[in-house]
Amino acid sequence: MPGVFATATQAVSDVASFCARQPGVCETAGYIASRMEAKAKYSVKLLYEWANESAVAPQVPAAFEEAQTDPLRTGSAPVGRLAAANEGQSTLRIEDLIPEWRGPVKPRKG
Repeated sequence: MPGVFATATQAVSDVASFCARQPGVCETAGYIASRMEAKAKYSVKLLYEWANESAVAPQVPAAFEEAQTDPLRTGSAPVGRLAAANEGQSTLRIEDLIPEWRGPVKPRKG
């Protein structure tokens, strides 16, 4: 057992004097540790705020909801003011956007 105790003591003293031998490594490790700590604290703060929000959804103005809708007209959705205002901006149809099908390339005969 004396060998294990001596080895453990030597390892502890080696770790304790590491920063004296390698100050750049310790400085970098300290910087990284402080950045990780700051990010962890910020994440916990965001999580805490999210968990303590009220269950009532905030009221969104109707104009904002309409501005966030997709102006694509379908048979199930009425045409809104935004869709009517954007009409004529694009002359492409959905068929124009679909690429033409190309079959597999025939192997060359050598």
